[in-house]
Amino acid sequence: MAIVDQASVKPVKSKKQKSQGRIALIVLAVLVVAIGIAYQTLLSGDGGYVLSDYDTAFVTQQDLVLTEQASGTVQLPNQIIVTSPDDAYSGALYVTLGDTVSKGQLLAEIDVDDLEEDIEDYEAELIVAQVDREQVILEYENSLEDSAFEIKTIKRDIADLEEDEATYIKLVQINNARESELEDIQDELETKREELETAERELKQNKAMYVINLKEAEALINQKQLSLTRARNELEDTRIKSPMDGDILEISDEMSVSGSTLDSGDELFTIADPTSALFDLSISEEYADDIALGDSVSVTVGSLKVIGTITSIGRVAETSDDGLGATVSVDVTPNEYNSSLLLGSTAIGVFTLGVKENALTLPRGSYLTTGAQKYVYVIEGNRAVKTTVTFGEIEGNTVQVLTGLKAGDKIITSGYQNFISYDEIKLSGE
Repeated sequence: MAIVDQASVKPVKSKKQKSQGRIALIVLAVLVVAIGIAYQTLLSGDGGYVLSDYDTAFVTQQDLVLTEQASGTVQLPNQIIVTSPDDAYSGALYVTLGDTVSKGQLLAEIDVDDLEEDIEDYEAELIVAQVDREQVILEYENSLEDSAFEIKTIKRDIADLEEDEATYIKLVQINNARESELEDIQDELETKREELETAERELKQNKAMYVINLKEAEALINQKQLSLTRARNELEDTRIKSPMDGDILEISDEMSVSGSTLDSGDELFTIADPTSALFDLSISEEYADDIALGDSVSVTVGSLKVIGTITSIGRVAETSDDGLGATVSVDVTPNEYNSSLLLGSTAIGVFTLGVKENALTLPRGSYLTTGAQKYVYVIEGNRAVKTTVTFGEIEGNTVQVLTGLKAGDKIITSGYQNFISYDEIKLSGE
């Protein structure tokens, strides 16, 4: 059996009692509204609107700096893409993404088929070509000695025959020798002279052939040396080195997996100089004529604020991202290097377009929208008068007033939604 605490038991209400309770609540709410209306009427006396809680501000005269925002990204224009020098296979990788590297630093090694064997072949062929050249020189020197000896011998024979000829001429003249003997000597002398001419001609030809053969031998050596040098350079090129100081922005998937196939020209690494960072911003085309090279620009990247200088203004307008207008590309270079600027980060730049001197201004507030941006309530004593105004530029929290107000006017800056239909309202707080 359950024990019931009678003190905690609430009496059950009938449907009629519940209905009567709801009616009582409705009546109470109506009475509250009626009392509020009566109170408002009592305060206004003539049925006008009375405002007790509101914000105010004075119209001031000051120089208004006009600015325009433009969005974009951080770019690193000084980039180099390192490519594969040949068809190869990926090998050892010595860096990781984001590493800072210096010019000439070894990044990776790749393997090229038969390259080392080719180098050995070229080295052997070069040795053979060098030996052939030495042989050409040696053969020429030997032939030169032989020719010199032959010519010397012939010249000696000619000298002897010339002496004999002179002797026999005298002997024939005194009839101590026959004419035929003299003729034999002269015939032999003529033969020797012909032999000398032939030997000298052959020597000249041998010298000419030696020059040709030597050039051919040296050309072959140069060819083999060039092939060897190229092969060695190709082998050195398989040691992939950084062409600049910078950061590793990209590493190809193939380089990350040893043994992957690489084609000549495949991109292996992207390296960028972080000190070349700039902001690539897109400003509305209508403001392009209001900025100039050398202008200072305040740029925000996340929580970082950077001051930069305009270094380039595009000459071609492009359709904006939303497709509703056109923009011009503007490059802004930071005045100081900042390592926190990362490629692709969103950047917001604030451009100074000009200054409106002695402009009438008000602080920005909800009165702008609730007043349809053409009405304000000017406070005059304990009342506020609805006044037609013309607004100009809006810069941050400052609004330019073109017409309808003067410096020193005090206006209501809180929302007008409850009394915008009134030309004049009363102020209970004044």
